[in-house]
Amino acid sequence: MLCLKSPGDNGVLPWVGRRMGHPAVVNFITAIRSLTEPLSFDVADILANDTRAAIVGELASRIKATEKVVETDFAIILTTSGDCITRFQMLEDSFAVSRAART
Repeated sequence: MLCLKSPGDNGVLPWVGRRMGHPAVVNFITAIRSLTEPLSFDVADILANDTRAAIVGELASRIKATEKVVETDFAIILTTSGDCITRFQMLEDSFAVSRAART
């Protein structure tokens, strides 16, 4: 079962927190796409071994409700088992994102 984890200010952004299963992936992608406009997503490095990968970079997004732009470093940590991703963890400045989302 897939585990999504995005630490931060629970209750402000629907994708922040810990979610489990296929519906969590659908809800995560739906929320990100409906509430933000991606402006840039630059990958600086990808580190990987047999069961884990880390993607490191910078991104910028516009929060649609407030029109505020957030620029942050990010790290995405993926854990795999066989040919399936079993854990997705997104690390970003979630405080800045939640602050930008507040109207």
